[in-house]
Amino acid sequence: MIFKDSDPKSQFFFTIFRADIKKTGYDYKIQFKPSSPLSIFGREQHVTSPNLNSALEDWVNIIREYNALKIFEDPILSQYEKGFQEFFNVVEENDETETYDLHQQLVLDGYLSTIYTIAESNDNKSPDASLLKEEIKYLKDHQTAFTKKKVRERLAKIFALARKNGPLLIKEFWDLGKKESMKQRETKDCNYSPIYS
Repeated sequence: MIFKDSDPKSQFFFTIFRADIKKTGYDYKIQFKPSSPLSIFGREQHVTSPNLNSALEDWVNIIREYNALKIFEDPILSQYEKGFQEFFNVVEENDETETYDLHQQLVLDGYLSTIYTIAESNDNKSPDASLLKEEIKYLKDHQTAFTKKKVRERLAKIFALARKNGPLLIKEFWDLGKKESMKQRETKDCNYSPIYS
């Protein structure tokens, strides 16, 4: 069994290889990376049944610490992201526990595919182009596992990166999103688009 960090760029993992039956219970061979908060190197060890859960919990806590660490935060990007989060903020019941329905996810998938193509065509014009494409691809690949709130947070980050890359790119993203949102509002099978509320 293997557990991986949710960050697609991460090489952190926790693997349970096998369980041997001993007189005192099960003995598990595990391998994990990072081995501690101070080392990014992997480690292999054997643990007994009672210690397996605590070893996994320790590893999860290390991963949370790594993911919370921000070495440099771009103040302009943060300002843009905050602005878009406020714009996309929709007060909905169960916002932090429910996903969008299938139709809304498919609409968003189409929108993300289109803006990914736009971002690719602007690849040479911006220093943050690869980061923008990574964010779009990440949301496209994982949006079905995200709550509504998390989807909107990731959209805010995408829009912030597009805005930082220049007015032409954000205008293209913005106009396309407005068109898609209006098109979805006109149909009877979807009364809310995750792109714009």
